Amino acid sequence: MSETYWKAVRPDGTDFRTGTVRWLPRTPLKRARTVRHPSSTRAVKGDHSTSLAVSTDPTELPGASWPMRLCRVEPVEDIIITDSTKRQSVAWRVVEEVDPAIRFGPQGPHVAALITRAGAITAGGAAMLVAARVAASVAASVAASDAARDAARDAAR
Repeated sequence: MSETYWKAVRPDGTDFRTGTVRWLPRTPLKRARTVRHPSSTRAVKGDHSTSLAVSTDPTELPGASWPMRLCRVEPVEDIIITDSTKRQSVAWRVVEEVDPAIRFGPQGPHVAALITRAGAITAGGAAMLVAARVAASVAASVAASDAARDAARDAAR
């Protein structure tokens, strides 16, 4: 069974590590493209200055941050297994751009929406959230107290 490889990049399509290697065009990817290391022709295990690294797990993307773009890639040259999820090579073919929310796992779209919403929250909205949290805490405390009182009364009977 062959592995699937993933590369997370900045919103402008460049790598997170240096910001100089363009994995994706600024606009949506229309056809496959090959990305080569800018100066190396041979990858050396663990030496990321000689290779381009990708992941076998879209939820394990070291160095990536949100917002981001995510692409599925295939090896063009020999690959080196760096660790359980990281692979190195001097060249990769970008096959397609995918929804970056898969980075967050099965609930990815919901997590991405929450992050987007949190980034747009106002001071008034934050105050409302704090008030709702306090009200929920008070309600939970009252409910627990009532339940304890009722349980004690029932035990006494």
